[in-house]
Amino acid sequence: MPARRSAALLGGLEHFGMRLGLERVRALLHALGDPQLAVPAVLVAGTNGKGSTAALLASMCRAAAYRTGLFTSPHLAAVTERLALDGFAAEPGTVSSWEEFRGTGGSLYYLPQQDILIGSERVRIEVRDKDSGLVTGVVHLRPTLDYDIDYLQGRVLLTEPLDATVDDSLLVRTGGLGGDEAWLVVQYEYSPGFDEIDTLAAGGQGHYWFGDFVKLGLTASRNEEGSLDSNLYAGDVTLRASTESWLKLQVGRSEGQVSTALRSDDGGFTFLGGGAPADSRSR
Repeated sequence: MPARRSAALLGGLEHFGMRLGLERVRALLHALGDPQLAVPAVLVAGTNGKGSTAALLASMCRAAAYRTGLFTSPHLAAVTERLALDGFAAEPGTVSSWEEFRGTGGSLYYLPQQDILIGSERVRIEVRDKDSGLVTGVVHLRPTLDYDIDYLQGRVLLTEPLDATVDDSLLVRTGGLGGDEAWLVVQYEYSPGFDEIDTLAAGGQGHYWFGDFVKLGLTASRNEEGSLDSNLYAGDVTLRASTESWLKLQVGRSEGQVSTALRSDDGGFTFLGGGAPADSRSR
């Protein structure tokens, strides 16, 4: 059969013709509630170049500090691509800090560190039971509305004074000092200036597919900051029944402290840490 006649015969089998574009797919997904928007993933489909494009996207995301997972089917070169490993090691340029200030009846509190990383602070007020010290209430403060911070000098100015005690809601009180304790808690990161930063953060993540239905993943992270060490270990198992049905189990464990806690009873003129006097900051 001549080629021209064959092409005409195949063309006659098309009832609706070819319609390029994704309009019909988008309409179907919209009718289903746009489920694709709830999944932080990139789907690469096509005839040629899918695997290399997906690998390039994963590499770009890792370079931008995103944690990625990559699944390619079929593999590019070998079936061992079902195993994926991702690791990191870095010496951060900032150090974390955590201070607790007993309310003084004033609004100004001095941090022991200066050159605060802009936007890194988390400020809250904790109400603690006067007998047990347990936290009974927390109020998270909003920047500008509830407080102002001098990032260069390390000063926190509350919009309203913070008393040392608050009402403990008891029927009988023993005076103005009989309420629960009020504490200002500030967490932030700062640049240590010319001092050498003795910190190291390292970790890794990997997974392996046992066939097409079972995946085992492991994650580990270690953070060394001066005399403080913290570790994180986690594992996960994925059981896949089909492309649309799967079960994932995760477990994790963390050890150590993220930062030391310094305590001040005079608004930041002197600090105590770990039961022993820490460096004082003159004002």
